[in-house]
Amino acid sequence: MDKRLAKSLSGAIYNFRQNKDFSPGVGDGNKKARMEGRRILVVDDERDHCFFMEEYLTKRGYSVDVAYDGRKASELLESNEYESVLFDCNMPELSGIELVAIIDEKNPKAKKIMISAYDGIDEHFAGKLGVDTFMTKPFPLEVLEKAIEGERS
Repeated sequence: MDKRLAKSLSGAIYNFRQNKDFSPGVGDGNKKARMEGRRILVVDDERDHCFFMEEYLTKRGYSVDVAYDGRKASELLESNEYESVLFDCNMPELSGIELVAIIDEKNPKAKKIMISAYDGIDEHFAGKLGVDTFMTKPFPLEVLEKAIEGERS
């Protein structure tokens, strides 16, 4: 099942800080040594997506925490410091839109990476919220690292 879902991930990724698109297949593979100890929070109510993102990032040396809703993410942000927060826009309890302000308050240095499959959400909307990178679901797992590694200004 994981291979089917992984193969189906083929959306778009846009980085607002660099004003550029990330393309599937671009990159130099596993940079595990450079990433060890780097902490990522993945927030999505779709447990399969969380599983695949966690597995992919962990294999590349990241330390990954997972929350299945915005409330749990808020609790984790209260007690942990993250380099990046990868979050869905449409979630129960607390939406990704509401989560942006919480990230800014509790973990202001974290890169905010919003993901969404919702037609009403796009890179322009996400950019106005102050999100660093916007990714359209489904997205290729191999470019997830590129979105995380993209420079912030």
